[in-house]
Order: sequence, then C-alpha cells, then structure tokens
Amino acid sequence: MEREIALQILDDLIKIPTVNGCEGAVAVYLRDLLRRYQISSQLIPLPGNNNRVNLVAEIGPQQGPILGFTGHQDTVAVTDPQSWTYGPFWPQHRDGHIFGRGSADMKSGLAAMTLALIQLKQDPNFHGRVRLLATVGEELGELGAQQLTHLGYAADLAGLVVGEPSSASNALVLQRLGGSGLIAMPATAPQAYGRHLLFRGHKGSLDYTVTATGKAAHSALPNSGINAIDNLLAFYQAQQVYFKKLATIENNLLGPINAAVTVIQGGEQANTIPEQAHLQVKIRTIPEYPNQRIEADLAALVTQLNDADPHLKLVLTILASQPAVITPADSPLIQAATIAYQKIWHETTLVLGAPGGTDASRFVQGNPQLPVIIAGPGNESAHQINEFVNQVDYLDYCELYQLLAKIYFGEIPLDSRN
Repeated sequence: MEREIALQILDDLIKIPTVNGCEGAVAVYLRDLLRRYQISSQLIPLPGNNNRVNLVAEIGPQQGPILGFTGHQDTVAVTDPQSWTYGPFWPQHRDGHIFGRGSADMKSGLAAMTLALIQLKQDPNFHGRVRLLATVGEELGELGAQQLTHLGYAADLAGLVVGEPSSASNALVLQRLGGSGLIAMPATAPQAYGRHLLFRGHKGSLDYTVTATGKAAHSALPNSGINAIDNLLAFYQAQQVYFKKLATIENNLLGPINAAVTVIQGGEQANTIPEQAHLQVKIRTIPEYPNQRIEADLAALVTQLNDADPHLKLVLTILASQPAVITPADSPLIQAATIAYQKIWHETTLVLGAPGGTDASRFVQGNPQLPVIIAGPGNESAHQINEFVNQVDYLDYCELYQLLAKIYFGEIPLDSRN
C-alpha cells in the first residue's frame, strides 16, 4: 500500500477522539476500509452500548491454524490539553514524528495491523489464516477483550500478536529504560541491539479498593465522631509493610511484583469529621505469587485489623484481576518474530518482558496455552503530553506484521535471516 495512504489512515484514526469510550466510529471506519479491499468484518458492540464497538475480521481458508492480530481502539484521557504543542486530536507530522493522542498507544499499531491484513489478503501467494481483533475499553478494564473471549474469538487462536508499543524513541532512551529497571535486561543480552524490542510476556494486574467507614461529627467536637481517614491510614500503614514483602518476590523475565496506591479520597469539607474514606491500589503481579494468593492475603489483613479494632470498619473490594502472560522462549511465534525483526532492522532483537499489561490477559483466560508476543510501533511517550510515534516505525511495522505472518505460516523458512 502506498506510503501516503498508510499515513492518511493513521491520521484519520487519531482524529477520532476515543478517550475511554466512543470507539464505534473507529470500528465503522475500519469496517469500511476493509470492505474496500473485499474483507468482511463483524461489528460487536458492548451490551447496551452501541457507541462502544469491537471489530473482528479474518482472511484465509476456513480450516487451519489462526494467527491473531489485536489492538485496542480507545485512548487514555488528555491531561492538561493547554500544554500540548499541537491539538491532541489533530495529528501533526514534524521531524519524523506523528503527534497526537493515541499515536503511540496504540492507533499506530492498530492501523499497521489492519494494513498488513489488507496486504496479505491481496498477496496471491499467502495462504495463512489471520484474524484481526480490534477491541474497546482496554485502558479501563479490557472490556472488549473480555467480551470477545466470552464469545469464543480467542479459543481457536494458535498465536497472538499484540500491537502495543514495544519500541523506544531512540537508543539512548532504551538504555535509560534498562538502567531505571522499568524493563529488565536479560543477563544474556547481546552487546549490540536496536531500539525495537520484542516482548514475550507481561505482568498481571490486581486492582482493588479498601473503604473505611467512620462517624460524621462537627470538627469542633472530633471526639464525638470517628474519623474514617484515620481508620484508612491504619490499613495504609499495614499495607505498606505487606508491599515490602511482595517486592522481594521476582520472576526472571518480568522482575519483581510492583504495588502502588493510586487514589485516596476522604472527607467532604474542613469543618466535618469524615464519615468515609477509601483508597485504590494497582499491583503488577507475577506467576510466582499469583493474584488469588494476594487477594487472600489482603482479605486476611483486613479481617485482622477489623478484629483488632472494630471501629475501623474496613471493606475490601476486588475491582479487576488479570493473570500474568508468559510465552516460552522457544515458541514458533517468537522464532518467527525474531527472524522478521532481523529482516526489517538487520539487528539482534532483545526479547524481554513488558512492564505494563495488555488485552492478552483476557484472551489467555479463554485459551490458557496461547502463545503471545507484544510488538508495536509505539514508544515511551504513550499516555504523555505530546504523545508521538516515529513515522518510520509505523511504516516499518506495516511491513513487519506481513512478514511475521508469512514466516509463521512457513511461506518463508524459519532459518532465513537475510
């Protein structure tokens, strides 16, 4: 496909504001685009919400293994829009970068996968079976992936490529990411490698809230009430001790468990003792200490504190729980991807664990042995002000996804590296 058409498609997607919702316009755009190239697709809205629509498209024969491509249509919110150099939803091409909300995470990956599907469909020598899953609600709860998994779209996949960001904007940034511990460099890392990473797994996640209930009173008479913030802080302090224990547990690929309190709320006004307070936490989990065990630990901690002081009235609520995803290093999907990387960038590829989660956590629940890789054109600017994707990365991934599929289905030998 011509370069200008590929760039226009990405621009069109960025212009559609899909901040944690409203993905229907993207799904319709992709449906119409695929239809122009004789590729049929299904639009699958979330129940009761026709403005949030997943898309599923497939090419190839009716039988045989299926390679999945998946990307999400939603973006995170625009923080401080006045600080953006350009309008977040008006893509700008400057100095080799394409700026706009979702450019890195992950409309560039989704566009590249869609274009790869079109190119593969037009290639008379390609006979593999590829399924595109464009999901809604990844940034808040993996809602689309959960629905598609429930409907069985992951159950028959033989492999899955997630187009989330896996590139650094430049080599220096990659070195800094490694030095910061955000990505764990393997002990066997080659001396010379590029900035395009390949992830064969990522941590799971556990989201929960703890609510403390007190008794409201006038702040001039604090002893006549029970301060819910004080009660919540009792849990916070005990939880910090528990977090230190979790941080000592590591996985060779994914590193240690990470935990962070991300929301604290309590009180209504300065002259009233607060009746309720709550905090929210996200824990990035690993197989060595699975989510269910952490949930049991937290429940026991809440019970212990409540038993010691009934005035605390602590309540634990699990909001979401997703498992870690790890694919064996000798998987044929990883072999195909490393060869494709070598062909595109002529450099050794680092195969690592991703620091953040993806829709794959949902899909593997419907297909526990599903091999997964994360490979996409985005970079560390995801979720940030002035988010961007390198234009060359986007165009390269349009080609890489095609090449990966051809290698995976044996149309290019696995030992072909030139």
